[in-house]
Formats: sequence, structure tokens, C-alpha cells
Amino acid sequence: TLDMIGGDILRYWKMKKNDKEILAALRKKHIDHDHYGLGQVGDKPNCTAADDYTSLTRFREMREAMGLIRARKAGYDVEDIKDTMRELRKQYPKAGAREMVGLLFHEHSMSVPKSVVISYFAIYEPELVAQRKAHRLKRRQFWAAGVNDMVAVDQHDKWKYKFWLALHTGVEPMAGKLKWIKVWWTNSDPRLILSYYLNDVEETG
Repeated sequence: TLDMIGGDILRYWKMKKNDKEILAALRKKHIDHDHYGLGQVGDKPNCTAADDYTSLTRFREMREAMGLIRARKAGYDVEDIKDTMRELRKQYPKAGAREMVGLLFHEHSMSVPKSVVISYFAIYEPELVAQRKAHRLKRRQFWAAGVNDMVAVDQHDKWKYKFWLALHTGVEPMAGKLKWIKVWWTNSDPRLILSYYLNDVEETG
């Protein structure tokens, strides 16, 4: 069963759907519920509460076999997420607690409460926490020889969590000209980002 619908379960999981919603979507779009024993919750004339419970129980067993564990049952603590947080920090050095919760979930399938991430920050990143609270994150100046001497790039990840879409932009800061704005399923591949820059260089000379 997992070989056929595992990808669909993961996709709905990443969309933050609950078990009833995932099961309903699977039953409607992806599987023969009579063959797999995952009856549609409440859709049959003779469906009982016991049938609903059995279907959900079977589905939860499948989900957990894939390593997709809800936050309360997973019971992650600060030490459990420490290594993963440090790895994520290399790519997302300024991400806050809410963003980190999303990154843990979408990039590592770890459902971690926000309170645990905040505790991690307090233990391992107290200076950054103090800076954020005091609104003292330092602004930096840069110097450019002129137009097209550099390109400032930025990315937006919030669409990725819900729609699997990632935004990336490049701006020429001297003139304020938008060089590119791209939407794709990832903005984390350095080769892809480099292609945006090289295409722009080819166009502008």
C-alpha cells in the first residue's frame, strides 16, 4: 500500500492536513478503499463510529510507519533537534522560531512544537535572541563601483510550505532594477540560482 500511496500521504502531510482530511483525500482521489481497508470516514450508508475509528487507526499506523509523527506523540526535546537545527542554521542563519518550525517540518519531516524551538534558541543562541528582543540587528553598508557591479538576491519560502512554490528575486541595488523574479518548486539549489544570474548576465552583457 505504501509503495502506491506513500508519496500522496507525504504530500498531504506537508500541506498540514489532519488525519481525517488526508484519509478523505486518499479515498476520493488515490485508492480503492475496499481493497486497502481504509474506508471513507462517514460516507457509507451503514458506516458506524467504529468503522470510522478503524479506518483512522489503520491510516495512522501507515503514517507512522513512514516516520510521520505528530508533535505530541513524537515528544521532541531540545537535544533531539540540536543537530538538525545547526544544519538548518547554515542555510537559514536569520530564521525565527516560526520559520524554523516550518523548516523542520517540511525539510526533515519533524513535527516540533514552537516552544521547543524557542527553548533551543534560549540555550544555544542567547545572543541572537537578545538582539532580536532589543531590535539591535545590525544594518550593514556596502559599496559598489556602479550600475550592475552587484546583484542583491532574496528568497521567500512561505509559499513552499503550503503550495510547494518557492520565490527567488534578484535586484540591482544602485538603480533599483528588478533583474529577475522566479517561482519554482525550490530556491535552495545553488545551480538553479546561478543559472538565474548567468541568464541575466547573458541578457544584459
